[in-house]
Amino acid sequence: KGRGVGGPRAIGQERVEDLAFTGEKKFTHLLEEEEKRKIIEALERTNYVKSRAAKLLGYTLRQLDYRLKKYGIEVKKRK
Repeated sequence: KGRGVGGPRAIGQERVEDLAFTGEKKFTHLLEEEEKRKIIEALERTNYVKSRAAKLLGYTLRQLDYRLKKYGIEVKKRK
C-alpha cells in the first residue's frame, strides 16, 4: 500500500548513483596520487630544478608550479 510506481526503484537508483560517485572520487584520488608521485620523481631526477622537471613531465613551468601548490609539494630553493 502507498507505494508509487517509482518507489523502491527510485531509492535503488539513488544508491547506484551514490556508488558511482564514490567510485569516481576514488578514481580521481588515485590519479592525483599517481601524478604527485611522478612530480616528486621528476624533481628528484632533476636535482629539484623545476624547469627541468617541468620539461621532463611535459608541463610548462607555470603548470608545474600550480601542481606543486595543489599537492603541497615544497621545493627548497637552491643555494
